[in-house]
Amino acid sequence: MGNCGSIGGVWTEDTGLTSVQDPGRFIMDYNSFEHIKMTVDAGGSYSFAARVGLADFWPGSQGTDPAHANWHSTGGVARRYGRPDELEGVHAVPQKCGEAYAGAVATLAGLTRSAQAGNSASAVLAIHDIQDSYAAGHLYQFWPGGLPSWAHLRGDASFNTSPVDATRAYLKALRGAAPMQSPEHYLAPRPANCN
Repeated sequence: MGNCGSIGGVWTEDTGLTSVQDPGRFIMDYNSFEHIKMTVDAGGSYSFAARVGLADFWPGSQGTDPAHANWHSTGGVARRYGRPDELEGVHAVPQKCGEAYAGAVATLAGLTRSAQAGNSASAVLAIHDIQDSYAAGHLYQFWPGGLPSWAHLRGDASFNTSPVDATRAYLKALRGAAPMQSPEHYLAPRPANCN
């Protein structure tokens, strides 16, 4: 069992991600509700949809490193060693849009392989990544950490049917009712100015 820290819930199950004990203690924000609604609209069960919606509250999920930022379809802070103009040291460099997009593609590919092998937590994160990619507050932009800006929140609140359609197609493929496509088929397209 893992503790969710300041949110106040306690995750149960061996994965630490499967269900919530005392769900009334969780703070449900608009973004979580949107993830739940999109997943249910796409044919996911309510319990699966709740897990997708609550993925933002998993321990470490708001990390700024690429491993965490990319499963929200945002750019993280990459650690680069020994730049050519310096002899030693670690340098924190924000991922550019193109790097964040490539990271989201690679992340979804890895999550898909794991989900197809039966890991339900990977399926949850894959759907979360797909849906976040369509939010204007995400869309492969750099995530500095901390509280989201107003522009980020407004972008998250703008709704369109594309993430629902992409979620539906991904769930259908994950269930074996259609062939699994490449990650690019499900994620929001790379923006034209995304280098």
